[in-house]
Amino acid sequence: MTADLDVLHKVLVERLDTTPAIRDAFAAHPRHRFIPDLVWPDATGLPLYRTAAPERWAHLVYSTDAVTTQANDGGSGPLNEPSSSSSAPQVMADMIAAAGIDKGTRVLEIGTGTGWNAAILSELVGEEGEVTSVEIDPGVAALARERLSGTGVSVRTAAAPSTEKTYDAVIATCAVTSIPHPWVAALREAGTLVLPWSPHPAAHSTPIAALRRRGASVSGPFVREGAFMRDRAQRPGELPFPGLGQPAAQLAPFPVASAELIGSGMMTQLLLMLPGVRLGGRAAPFPRHTRQDRLDGCRAVVGLPLAGRHGHRWRRA
Repeated sequence: MTADLDVLHKVLVERLDTTPAIRDAFAAHPRHRFIPDLVWPDATGLPLYRTAAPERWAHLVYSTDAVTTQANDGGSGPLNEPSSSSSAPQVMADMIAAAGIDKGTRVLEIGTGTGWNAAILSELVGEEGEVTSVEIDPGVAALARERLSGTGVSVRTAAAPSTEKTYDAVIATCAVTSIPHPWVAALREAGTLVLPWSPHPAAHSTPIAALRRRGASVSGPFVREGAFMRDRAQRPGELPFPGLGQPAAQLAPFPVASAELIGSGMMTQLLLMLPGVRLGGRAAPFPRHTRQDRLDGCRAVVGLPLAGRHGHRWRRA
């Protein structure tokens, strides 16, 4: 028996923990109308075709999770690295609430994806408001334009928003470590920028911040946890590990080893205090370690020697 998609959407909307206005906006735009027939359910293996497994496709679409709608930038590979998706519904609702979207709001969305989030935003702002969405991938943008036909949403293919106008709110659906200047420039004074922040390339959690513009700067709290793919312009490159074959000089004991450092959640707080530091990892030269690369070229290693209980901080000679 084929699943009744409209019923599944109604159940999804009823489960959202959000305001009545946001819930009504979700109700007006069923998720299945924005999800393509081809999705990637797993990190490995083949994609799922709707015609081949309609029940499984419907289950994925109406789960509470994000749905990967493109992998490997539209190419292939041994792993299905998500490069475009439909965000988890509750996360979407929370980000919209944090941005303060209402009738008449002018909104800029960074990362159109399927277009579902933009459709919900357009419902909330009404005819008095405006929604502009920027998508870096031309193919993804073209499909989103088709799905958003009649909503009034303007979808632009670009790596960054235009600085010709400002908006009351900017919502990013991709994670960044450094906030791009054009995002701030597109925000009016006292406007709100809601974005996922990626503390380091290995981070599976990208906490979401709601930042208010004051002059040339933005500041504000983290409002919830999230898991978003990284902005394509800030993907980490693979750096060679420095100084292989050189002796390491121990500087001072470190209270935890690298595995505990990453797994404890301390990296978010640590990297907030160390702007410009980049974290990476490799299996050598120590059994377990992390590496931090600073923009000025300095490097540090946190390792776990075989004979010791604690990690140490090392400096390459």
